[in-house]
Amino acid sequence: MTQQILAIAHVANTGQISFIEDWRGEASMPHGFVYDGKTIRNVYNLDGCDLGEYMNTFVWQEDAWVRVGLRPQGGVWDPINREWAVDRTGLMKAIRQERFMLLATSDWALAVDSPLTTEQKAEATTYRQALRDVPANVPDSAKTVEDASWPTRPSFLG
Repeated sequence: MTQQILAIAHVANTGQISFIEDWRGEASMPHGFVYDGKTIRNVYNLDGCDLGEYMNTFVWQEDAWVRVGLRPQGGVWDPINREWAVDRTGLMKAIRQERFMLLATSDWALAVDSPLTTEQKAEATTYRQALRDVPANVPDSAKTVEDASWPTRPSFLG
């Protein structure tokens, strides 16, 4: 009896899953088929994971799925050292996105008709400048957005 395919994973040459899709039944593309630069690999057992968790926890190594631990934010699989490595470009992009969101949610504080006092506006200005400085001060050891040194948001900004 043939095992039922639960998902089809599109796997990069490093073994990292680039895309995974729910697939209950027969595969339209055979296991090992190369499509759009990625190799199709069948998943027969999700090992208690949902698809997103499986994608971020398993890699294809030596003809089998291997649980390697949760992929860090911006992580890429290093098949030589067999560990997650930080994609510095991806991490910095995520840090800039977080900074943009924090700046956008505090824009109102510096508007002419803002209800804040002069002192609060000065504090908001200092906070916003510190946000702008975050990317320049990210330590080389940072692996996640949280590892950046984020300024404390003044309570009056909500």
